[in-house]
Parts: sequence; C-alpha cells; structure tokens
Amino acid sequence: MLDRKQFLPRLTAVTDEQLAEINRIHFSFPYNFGPTPDPRTKTTLAEHIRDCEKEFPYAIQDLVDKLKLHSFSAESFDHHIDRNLLATPGYLSAVTVAKLIHYCLLILESEAEMITWTRIERGVPGAPDAHDIANAMAAKVNRYKDPNRIPEYDHLGQFLSAVKHPIIGRAVYHAAANRWGLSEQCGIPTLY
Repeated sequence: MLDRKQFLPRLTAVTDEQLAEINRIHFSFPYNFGPTPDPRTKTTLAEHIRDCEKEFPYAIQDLVDKLKLHSFSAESFDHHIDRNLLATPGYLSAVTVAKLIHYCLLILESEAEMITWTRIERGVPGAPDAHDIANAMAAKVNRYKDPNRIPEYDHLGQFLSAVKHPIIGRAVYHAAANRWGLSEQCGIPTLY
C-alpha cells in the first residue's frame, strides 16, 4: 500500500507497451466500451483507457505492476489497492485500471448469471438488463446498515470502491449498457 505521506508516482501517457498488455486481458464477452446507445461505435478497453489519459492521469507504474499481479480477486483486492486513494489521479497505472475494469465486469457477469438462473427457476422469461443487475447489486449492498462497514472480502463492496475511479466507472457503465442493454421504462441504471 502507498504511504499517504509519500508523493504519488510521476504521471505518464499510456505507452504502446501498456496498450499491448491491456489488449492481452481476456474477456468472456466482446465488450464495447464506447458510449451508448450507438452500437455501431465499437471501442476497445485499450482505446478507452488511452482516450481518458488527459482527463484522469495514470501512474507510470504502481504496486500491482511491480508485483506483476495478473488479475484481481476478492482476496487480492485490498492487499494491493488502497480504497481511500483509488480515485486519486496518478495513483494507478493504466494497466491496473484495465485490470480493475476486468474485475468489475467479472462481478457483473456473475450477478447477471445469478439473476438469469433465478428467473429460470421461477419461470420468468427474459434476460436481465443492466438496470436489473444494478438493482440486484444495490439490494445486496443495502443489507449492510452502513456502507463503510461492508466486509473487506465482499466483492460488491470492492466493486463500489473501484467504480469511484471515474475511468473505471465510465468503462463499466458503457460495457454493461452495451452488453445487457437498458430498459427504456426504467431509465439509466446507477451502477456506481
């Protein structure tokens, strides 16, 4: 973890090497990180990360990079990320931001699958949309009286912390809206 009294790392533009590493992240679905609702505009994760570098700068390298952490899990999240600094410009590298986006989308995929199976068991037709997934996640998080008391290893608490980073939040929102759609009568879901 970064000592808060230390200075943040030097900021950098996304390098070709970082873009190549981001492009190696494997997704189980071909996510579109471009704005909704125009499905003709396809934006890759690497393009999204690069396009946001001036808006929210990245570190050249962070702890995750130095340790060569391949991906995040419920157990590794708090060992390598300081939730209080997560949304600080320059705290995370572009590659770590991409890995956190990947982790958040894995959480959404899991939630979508649970909703789908529950609907099948109840005989309810149709797949969940992004709004349904956000509502299901909110219901689980709301079981805690105080959002600051969500257990460390709760993946939904980790999700909520990660999407406070503006680049992660935007990428997850666009990917979810493009993947599962938005129900028109419900409006735009709040995923973060």
